[in-house]
Amino acid sequence: MEWIETFGKTLEEAKANALDKLGTSEGEVEFEIVQLPTKGLFGKFKNEARVKARILPKPVLKNSTKKPQRRVQRARKDSNMAVNKGMTNSSSQQSPEPAEKKSDIVNATNMTNKANQNHPDKNSISPEPDQQAEVIVDFLKNIIDIFNMHDVSVATTDVTVDAIHVSVSGGKELGLLIGKHGETINAIQELCRRVLQQRFVNQALPAHIDIGNYKARRKEALIKFTSQTAMEAVTTGIEQVLEPMSSFERKIVHDAANSIDGIETKSEGVEPARYVVIVPVNKPGDTASKHS
Repeated sequence: MEWIETFGKTLEEAKANALDKLGTSEGEVEFEIVQLPTKGLFGKFKNEARVKARILPKPVLKNSTKKPQRRVQRARKDSNMAVNKGMTNSSSQQSPEPAEKKSDIVNATNMTNKANQNHPDKNSISPEPDQQAEVIVDFLKNIIDIFNMHDVSVATTDVTVDAIHVSVSGGKELGLLIGKHGETINAIQELCRRVLQQRFVNQALPAHIDIGNYKARRKEALIKFTSQTAMEAVTTGIEQVLEPMSSFERKIVHDAANSIDGIETKSEGVEPARYVVIVPVNKPGDTASKHS
């Protein structure tokens, strides 16, 4: 992965901007500080903080002639799925988490150590992607058992030397694993990342977890909403401030908005309340192309 360079009034803001561009979490990114922020007269910023960042290099598989297997399952398209107005409505059909269930996902954090105990060869050399995928699948099955859910299946949808994609499907209570605005599914993905980091140290691959096709539907809703909001910004000449999102969702918004002429985007705020602002670069009626 090539290095990118970002700026910010503070070091934290420069790093957050890098995470937005890469669309990932801080645990999967390597940073280099190029310049610390400095202040001039009257406390005004003289130089912004500047950092270089890239996604951590993937481990090189050694002592193995076996080619990594690649399993791809075609995503099922739901032709009846309607994208509701506004991004918050994209997850409105998910069931709220009962109080007695909220503690279950918290208890699941103790399973990271259990997962490592089940695989004592923590320092094994160059694990195959399929080996890491198996660890994640087992971990997710244990979480499903904690929630006492039935008729739920866990399967890898894509396993490569770059990343692991796992899908959870079936059952009538998948909303419990998704949570309000995807909070639970994001927590589960973070737990999976920690399991791999502890189990495989510096050789862990990024793991992407989707439950009930939520992320695919969320991405489709975000792209549609972003397009509508960007056109409103162009028409009115008024900045549009969106709701707080994860870095994964912010990247979707940045990519979708920046493909539209007359629009730029920026991220503001501090995690977990960081949000995207869609900015019109031309006045209403100005047909000039957007700045690069």
